[in-house]
Amino acid sequence: TNKSRRIPVILVHRPFWQGLLDWFRERLVSEGMINPEDLDLVQVIDKPEEVVEAIFKHYESRGFLPLPEEHELMLNL
Repeated sequence: TNKSRRIPVILVHRPFWQGLLDWFRERLVSEGMINPEDLDLVQVIDKPEEVVEAIFKHYESRGFLPLPEEHELMLNL
């Protein structure tokens, strides 16, 4: 929705989340409630060390503080 800053959305244990992800595709995407690329915001990771790696990778490329455009968005919510 572009109403908050980008943060990693990580779901752990694919078998647990697969039904919800399928529903997102079958209902939300097919009915135009979300864009297909919105699903790219979610990562499904099964190994704890890969979860840590994904979090570090995200913040190494951008830092912890909001980007200027994210800061402006948060001020106008």
